[in-house]
Amino acid sequence: MYLSERQSAALAESFRLLVNAEDADELRQQLAGPVTQLLGADSMVSRDMDPETSRYVIRVAHNMDAAHAATYDHYYQFCDPVTPALKPMRCASFSQVFSMSELTRTEFFNDFLRVHGIYWGMNLYAYAEGRCVGDLLVFRTQSRDDFDANDLAILRMIEPALTAAFVRLQKPAPADAIVLPSDEAADVPLLLAEHARLTEREAEVTMLASRGYADKEIARELRIEISTVRYYLKNALQKLDVKGRNRLAHVVTELLTRRRLRLQAGTASAASPARTH
Repeated sequence: MYLSERQSAALAESFRLLVNAEDADELRQQLAGPVTQLLGADSMVSRDMDPETSRYVIRVAHNMDAAHAATYDHYYQFCDPVTPALKPMRCASFSQVFSMSELTRTEFFNDFLRVHGIYWGMNLYAYAEGRCVGDLLVFRTQSRDDFDANDLAILRMIEPALTAAFVRLQKPAPADAIVLPSDEAADVPLLLAEHARLTEREAEVTMLASRGYADKEIARELRIEISTVRYYLKNALQKLDVKGRNRLAHVVTELLTRRRLRLQAGTASAASPARTH
């Protein structure tokens, strides 16, 4: 494995950031510069997976259009052939799994990757105790050479430190947070809107707050300002007649319980034999 003087400096800076980081998303932002320099990449993405919904959320999109990158969260992850193919390999390049003629025929490549100028890619998935705790994806344009074995070896060098940092910076959910089954999480904003006439945004903010998200995390998730989060949350608390956000989990649990009881009653009624007179 060969490292130039510039790459050696970028590697040292990457390790310094990984050791000293205090916030996972700030770490991702700070790593973007040295990592792209270390690997000769043009852009970088780092994602989280929500364990409750099994959906990815892009936390950092470096040298990419932010608005278009956000479409991955809402649509393109569902037609992404790269992640399921590379994730079991933990550290691999696009071309190890796909021929480029095959990849360039996909909707994901033509409508998402190509829009950002992405042609070559290399993905690293950080695993701890059998669970993916985050990833690092680097890309090059078509005018550049593909990532090679040396690049993969360099990326693998930072894997242990990256995994340790992601594990260390994971935030445990508060004791009063609610854990929602994936099949119910999508229903909560509608239930809140029906119960207290919350707007769509107020309901989304309330649901995330009930799950233990801090204002900063809600702002990142919904791509809005922290001040906007607090405005929606204040309105929601007033409409719900709740004195503090620590009571939101109770409200959501109660609404879901009522919904389950209604569904069970409806199922029982449908299953009962009709009475004859």
